[in-house]
Amino acid sequence: MDATGEVLARAEAPAPRRDAAALADTVTALASECAGRAGIGVAAVGRAVVGVPAIVGRDGRTIRRAYGLPQGGKGLVEAIERDLPMPLLLENDVNLAAVAEQRFGACADVGDFVLLGVGVGLGAGIVLGGRLHRGFAGGAGEVGFLPHPATELGTEVLGARRIAEQARAAGIVGRPSPRELFERARGGDEKALAVVDATARRIAHVAASIALVIEPELFVLGGAVGANADLLLGRVRHHLAKDAAPLPIRVIASGVPDDAVLRGAAWLARHHARERAFAAATGAPPQDAGPGGRPYDTDSAG
Repeated sequence: MDATGEVLARAEAPAPRRDAAALADTVTALASECAGRAGIGVAAVGRAVVGVPAIVGRDGRTIRRAYGLPQGGKGLVEAIERDLPMPLLLENDVNLAAVAEQRFGACADVGDFVLLGVGVGLGAGIVLGGRLHRGFAGGAGEVGFLPHPATELGTEVLGARRIAEQARAAGIVGRPSPRELFERARGGDEKALAVVDATARRIAHVAASIALVIEPELFVLGGAVGANADLLLGRVRHHLAKDAAPLPIRVIASGVPDDAVLRGAAWLARHHARERAFAAATGAPPQDAGPGGRPYDTDSAG
C-alpha cells in the first residue's frame, strides 16, 4: 500500500505450522512477491506490519505469549528481519481488527467499543476514548481466559477447542470444524444449533464481564466464528437480556466486510508512510511514538 491508501499488490499462501523458520520464509517470500508486483524493490518498502495471534510487547516486536504460532513464535521476528530490510512492526491480530473497525467499519464515530474476535481463540480489541488500549505490557484484551463456570480457572473460555468440546457434549460424532458446525446449524441441525447457542452464551458471559469494568458503548462481533452473526447475534442478545439485563450492553455485527486484520495492518503501514512523508517534507521528526513508548498511536484523529 502507498501513502495515499492505494493497494499496489496482494499475495497469500497457506501458513506453515511446522516451525517458525518456515513461517518466516513464507512471510518474506510473500513480501518480495508483492514488491515485485508493485514494480519496486523490497528494500524500497518503508514499513512492514505483521498481525499475530499473540501478546505483543510495548516495543512492537517482542512476542510475549503466542497461541497459534509454531514454537510459540520463538525466533519468528528475528527470522523475518533477516530477510526484510524495512522496519518491522508486530501487533496482536484482534487489535488490528479493532483498528479496521474504527477506520472502515461500524465504529468510525464511536469513542468506546470492544471488538470481540472469536476464532481459533477469543480476544478483545479495546478502544477507549478513540484510542486502542493495549494495557501496560500489551496484554489487555486477553479475555479468552476470563473465569467461566464451565471451565477451569486459567483455561480458555471460548475458541475452536471449546466449540469442539461443546460439539462432543451435544452428541456430534467426528470432528467437524466450527465452520462445518455453523453450516449444519443453518441447515436446521438441532445438535449444531445447540453448539451455536452454547457459543453465544459464552460470548454473552464475556461481554457482560467486560461491561462491568469499562462499560463501552458498543460490542462488535468479529473473527471467523464471530462472522456468523446471522446465527450468533440474536442468541447473544437473548442471553444478555436474560442474564445481564441491568447492563446497557449493545452488540452489533462487524462493519468490515472481510480481512479485518489485514486492513488494520495496512492502515498502520499507511499511517507510518504518511508520517515519514510529512517529516521528509517539513524536516520535522516522524511522529511514530505513541503513549507509553509504543511505536505508533491510533487515536481517531490519526
